Amino acid sequence: MSYLFRRNGIFYFRFAIPAQLRNEYGGKTEIRKSLKTFNKVVAQTIALYIAAYLKAHTIMKRKISAKNPSLLDDPNYSSKKASAPLGEVRRCIEIRTKDEEAIIVITHDDHKKELEAAKEILESLQVGTEGNFCSKPASSPAPSSSGTTLSELIEKYTAEQLAAENWSEKTAHENGAMYRLLVEVTGDISVNDVSHDHARDFKSAILKLPANMNKSPLYRNKSVQQILSMKVEKTMAIATVNKHLTRCGSLFAWAVIHHYAKLNPFLRMGVRTKRKANQERLPFDKDDLNKLFKPRTKYKHPYYYWMPLLGYYTGCRIEELCQLHTDDIKKINGIWVFDINEDGDKKLKTLSSERLLPIHTHLLDLGFLEFVQKPIRRMVFRELTKRRDGYSQDVSKWFQRFSKNTAGVIHERKSFHSFRHTVSYILKNAKVETKMIIAILGHTDRDISTGRYGGDYDPSVLSEAIETLPRLKDIIPYSQI
Repeated sequence: MSYLFRRNGIFYFRFAIPAQLRNEYGGKTEIRKSLKTFNKVVAQTIALYIAAYLKAHTIMKRKISAKNPSLLDDPNYSSKKASAPLGEVRRCIEIRTKDEEAIIVITHDDHKKELEAAKEILESLQVGTEGNFCSKPASSPAPSSSGTTLSELIEKYTAEQLAAENWSEKTAHENGAMYRLLVEVTGDISVNDVSHDHARDFKSAILKLPANMNKSPLYRNKSVQQILSMKVEKTMAIATVNKHLTRCGSLFAWAVIHHYAKLNPFLRMGVRTKRKANQERLPFDKDDLNKLFKPRTKYKHPYYYWMPLLGYYTGCRIEELCQLHTDDIKKINGIWVFDINEDGDKKLKTLSSERLLPIHTHLLDLGFLEFVQKPIRRMVFRELTKRRDGYSQDVSKWFQRFSKNTAGVIHERKSFHSFRHTVSYILKNAKVETKMIIAILGHTDRDISTGRYGGDYDPSVLSEAIETLPRLKDIIPYSQI
């Protein structure tokens, strides 16, 4: 429907105001309104009602303006002279929502007026306010006559995850795209009608779809069937395919628990690969580190200097470092630490990500404390701004360019995240206790004896492990650049 657009999975209504009537709407060029639903069918119905009313209103305004512009200033004119569209449509049409469904009800004592209102609604779908033809709403597969539909299930599941703060805005956006793809491939059928055949067909389809198809102008705004008929040079990575299938499996696992579905057709549906899990991203080797930390004297932003060093000496996730506040750098029992937390607007991947991580002495020698403490500021890297995905977007893009174009580290499985693998590899080979590595990287300790009881490691103990990371050579102190 031309009146609808989606943002972060939620549907919004958009209506263009005719140029000659914008003064009547405070100079606005369009009207936008959140419909507060993830359900396309509900959004279409509500938008239909709003569009019918606004179209009738603008038609009436234009008729008055054409006849006598001065009458627009008469507040009583509409009640005296208004033609049927505004008065009758507004009185005849009612929107009702119940049990996650929305319907339009047309009631009037005069059957002729009911027909006029119905006609006005239908015309509002086909003819825009400027006389241009608009597309009719895309036809959706008819939902099953029994049970919860797939789109309704997705809406309920998403609402719970957001309410429980289990998903970030980024996760909701990412999952929403995956689930919309599922609905497009299978149709908006009853949840109980989704079978193993549907799951297999979905897997077969996404194995043939291109990588980043929503970002490429070649595939954007095309249906799955249209894309499948095209020659695709680079398909989704197997890891991405498995992510789609895992998220669908989580959706149906929730559906089974809440008695919306009887089975989970996506259970163990993932594509097997010979690659080990720890090979999805590779660590930086010695040659890579020499290239990345080649002595330089000019840095456009402070994070150009500090972020690779922090990545190497902490193994932290990039967002954990980018969102650091200056008061997260503190001294505990004589040990300087990073306090990795999600206070304020900060977000962590998991509960186990919260931790106290000792600061390697080489960072202190290079002037990290002086950098943090002067001048006084809230963020360690104040030049970073928060976007939908957090504070790390600019850093991630810069490091990708820097590592490939400047340093010459060219490998599709090496990125900033490779620092985590590097730290893990070094600590393993230094025979650091596995549970200490888990604590340093912020992973979940699944051993009930140590994971649930006993609390966290003391920073002084972890400091010994952190210091096993070899000092990088020929790094110029920050004060000298």
